[in-house]
Amino acid sequence: MRRDGVRCERMPLAQGLCEDHNIRWHVYKHDRRSPSLKRWSTTIAIPFEALPDCMVLGCEVESSYATGLCILHRTRYRRSGSRATMQQWARTQPPHLAMNMFSLVPLAEQMRWELLYALQRRDARNGRMDASAVRSVVTTLGSTQSLATIFGTPKFERLQARQGRNANSTAHLFEFARTLHDAYEEVNGRAHTDRQVWDLVTMGLAHDPATHGGSRRRKGALDFTPITVSWLNDITRRWAQAELTRIPTYIVVETIRAATAASDGLARRPGGGEDLAALEVADMDAVVEAFRVLGRRDGKGLLTVQTRRILFARFIDLLDYGRATGPLRDMSASFIRQHHHTIADAESRSEERARQGLPEPVIRLLDDNLDALASGRLHSSLNAEQVKQMFRCVYILLRDTGRRPGEICQLRADCLLDGNEPELVWDNVKGKRLGRRLPISQQTAAAIRDWQQVRANVLIAEASAEYLFPARSSTAPIPYLRTQTVGDALRIWTAWINDNVVLPTGQTRPLEGVSVYAYAFRHSYAQRHADAGVPVDVLRDLMDHKSISTTMGYYDISLRRKREAVATIAALTVDRLGARKPSSLSAYELRSVAVPYGNCTEPSNVKAGGQACPIRFQCSGCGFYRPDPSYIPAIEDHLRALKANRETAQAIDAASFVIDNLSAEIDQFDTVIAAMRTQLQALDPGERRRVEDASAVLRKTRAAQGKTVLPLTVVNRNDR
Repeated sequence: MRRDGVRCERMPLAQGLCEDHNIRWHVYKHDRRSPSLKRWSTTIAIPFEALPDCMVLGCEVESSYATGLCILHRTRYRRSGSRATMQQWARTQPPHLAMNMFSLVPLAEQMRWELLYALQRRDARNGRMDASAVRSVVTTLGSTQSLATIFGTPKFERLQARQGRNANSTAHLFEFARTLHDAYEEVNGRAHTDRQVWDLVTMGLAHDPATHGGSRRRKGALDFTPITVSWLNDITRRWAQAELTRIPTYIVVETIRAATAASDGLARRPGGGEDLAALEVADMDAVVEAFRVLGRRDGKGLLTVQTRRILFARFIDLLDYGRATGPLRDMSASFIRQHHHTIADAESRSEERARQGLPEPVIRLLDDNLDALASGRLHSSLNAEQVKQMFRCVYILLRDTGRRPGEICQLRADCLLDGNEPELVWDNVKGKRLGRRLPISQQTAAAIRDWQQVRANVLIAEASAEYLFPARSSTAPIPYLRTQTVGDALRIWTAWINDNVVLPTGQTRPLEGVSVYAYAFRHSYAQRHADAGVPVDVLRDLMDHKSISTTMGYYDISLRRKREAVATIAALTVDRLGARKPSSLSAYELRSVAVPYGNCTEPSNVKAGGQACPIRFQCSGCGFYRPDPSYIPAIEDHLRALKANRETAQAIDAASFVIDNLSAEIDQFDTVIAAMRTQLQALDPGERRRVEDASAVLRKTRAAQGKTVLPLTVVNRNDR
């Protein structure tokens, strides 16, 4: 309100009027028929001087003339029912706060100083300050005198229960209490490393998950409690304290787990392994046996052989450290690793990797329930449907490309080279080979294009603009989707499928015992190609392995599996006319030789190792030709080549006998394939599946040995 150029200095509340003028205006207009606010405010009302601020300390809102409190605090005072005077009540109240502000005034004096220290420590490690969460914590603490002395007690648990279901506020309360308790212990001369449980955040060795764009969690602790053998517990903590800042944390975690396994083995021995000087070879035998049967934490079978060997090596390194530094100087010399202390392979490398991969029926089940992936999940500024679209694209890329999860998450926004033969541009970060190109199918390319179209209409944080899959939050230091986020989404998704999907056969919980994780799709991709008989050098290029020995692991077939496959396939052998010619296991392996499109039983050719065919390798017309279902893909490839050759021969007006010969070969191979497919169709589904698995094993074996080629002689012109 303004009159004669003078403006009322009090805070306007309604219609541009302060509280007093608002009351006076309502009184004025009560008895008048059509009062004018503009006329009243410029000719009748008198401007007032500003009132002092609210008496609540720090409140910058203007007070009411009569009470000395602002409207907000006056309302709170009336609702509180307090018997204290306004002045007494005001001394304990927080000021008027904006959304990004909080106040420690309501707390007890000691609690105020404690919380201020906890906030400083959080800020020092770049933790995010959530004002609304701090306000909630202040309300929960109420009249609590101290957090430092009640952490871990029932009283603190009651405070947590009072905090409610707000995960963010609960996490703040827990962290503040933990920080204060650690400081309290330290000032009383009790070091954090004297405990059996070490908190990595407290020790400055783990970041707040929230700063990485991840959900808050209370993990990240090193727990030495399960190591029950006292000397082993002591040396493990000594080693961890000495090495923790110099080596990756995961090595410390592995060493603690190794010490736990060794402790379990020693605990079963007479005396529990406590007497260092009395330890002997039998005690080490017990330790090794504990590693041989060491299982996964989820109880789903044993750890892989490689993992168990690594853990056992960590335990041996721990003993070496103790002997070198002194604490284990009195240990018996017999308690060392002997030559027989090994963890043998229970299965071939290929079988182990196959177990790590996902069976095709599982992948089909996941495909059928793809709409449920990431349902209800929050991510950055994306809405629910956009989040599902993004994770759908991530899943398809994991499934169809076989790239590592981190390589998928770090794909650039322009990673697709479109065209008739689309390619994916990706970075092999592990091998330090950037800008790699991988041929992909049109369906995979379509999934990328669909997500790119969705992404183009989404507000993406500047830091994530270069990446196909943006980070979870704009403040995350990692500007792209985290592999842990993908893993969380997969776990929730597969758990939902397991709980809600029933197979057509009536089977419930279809994923029971199946471990679905992001890296498993890479194993599945490689295994799928190896089973199809893709040559090992081709698969090495697809996987971008530096060494072919790494790729060979997918082709390594145990003798047992190979013999079982031969026994299954030998009974389905046919001749060139498609008639059944079943053979024994020995005949299949010893009295035949592999040729490009089947086996050959011609004696002279078998004796020469397939290098002396009397009819120049025209297998389709030979009475000694013995194909089986494992050769169907190779025969089909050869058929396509023959048909292309016939078209070429007709186009260049080749002699009729050439065309007739090609046509006869095509007809004969068609007869062979039709006969084998008829045999397969006559089998029951279970037996047909066994034949398909056996065929994959034999194709994989042949691919590892190298492709069988015709023995053609190359003539060097210089030798003529």
